[in-house]
Amino acid sequence: MAYKNKKKQREYRRTYRAKNREKLQERAKAYRAKNREKIREQKKAYRAKNREKIREQKKAYTAKNKEKIREWGKAYYAKNKEKINERQKAYQAKNKEKIREWGQAYRAKNREKLQEWAKAYWVKNREKIRGRQKGYNARQAEELSDAYVRHIMVNKTILSSSEIPPGIIEVKRMHLQILRMARSQGGTA
Repeated sequence: MAYKNKKKQREYRRTYRAKNREKLQERAKAYRAKNREKIREQKKAYRAKNREKIREQKKAYTAKNKEKIREWGKAYYAKNKEKINERQKAYQAKNKEKIREWGQAYRAKNREKLQEWAKAYWVKNREKIRGRQKGYNARQAEELSDAYVRHIMVNKTILSSSEIPPGIIEVKRMHLQILRMARSQGGTA
């Protein structure tokens, strides 16, 4: 039934859609199932033709709904945490070299920015970092790690740690262990 009055025609369509919502949904679902490839091609062509327009719309929506998007992201992550972590681990295992190259390129490109960030972090968390460093240094000394033994050997000398061969490090480690045992048994060394 065609109306000459556009206002009446619009009203008729609105009431028809309201009365026949399920019927129209079923018809649309059947059409989409039947013409899946055609619809995909149309969408692809539209996106290719309107790439800049779509980008601007997304940018505007993101700027307008930042908080809403952040809340949605937090809720999604909380709901799918295990799945996301598994996917991330699989990607990282598959693309180790690509990730390493990306990190090197990023650090080379943003050296000053990262240095500023590290300096600001150090100023803000000085005591926390010092406590962590003390714990790390204590573990290194207790375990007599290669780095610790090298440090002991080059301390107050003109040698650099790269000049000391691994065999010498092992001998010095045994020497330090003997000194520690002598001290613990009451001797002075």
